[in-house]
Amino acid sequence: MKIIDLIASQAGLARFASFTYCSTSTGEVARYTLQLGFSYRNVLQKSISDLEVDKQIMAGLARQAADEILVSLNASLSGTQTKYTKKDIYENYQVDGKNIQGIKVNKNDGSLKIFGLISSKVQITPPVTPYKKHNSAPLTIQKNLITKDLPIGRFREFALDNLVMAKLNGETLVLE
Repeated sequence: MKIIDLIASQAGLARFASFTYCSTSTGEVARYTLQLGFSYRNVLQKSISDLEVDKQIMAGLARQAADEILVSLNASLSGTQTKYTKKDIYENYQVDGKNIQGIKVNKNDGSLKIFGLISSKVQITPPVTPYKKHNSAPLTIQKNLITKDLPIGRFREFALDNLVMAKLNGETLVLE
């Protein structure tokens, strides 16, 4: 598939792409601008650094949430994370025996996932199915509020099957 070939040809290089993507859960269609080829390790390090600074002015529940996020980010950085919810689901995608950064294969269904850092999102078509309401605990809500403002909060996974169009390196690929 041409999108995979384009990403593979520039593996390890940071670059921007634009995806028109249809959400399977809501039916929303949106155009995302995202960064590919980033270092996940650097994103973790920057998130830790930013949160260490930000937490100095936090108190109460926000401070507790920040401390717990830092423990989790540090565990991810050191490779000791035990609470990873997608452990053993993905394997590296390879071309000619070489791992392609930013693309993984779902071991359960064989689908391809592209990982990126979102820079912007523009909604094209609103959701047809409402977003699910979550009854989260106050600490979880606080963690989500903090995480969304960190670099790691921009990390997203895109199913290749749901891409409608991709723009990469000045080339537009319409996926049907």
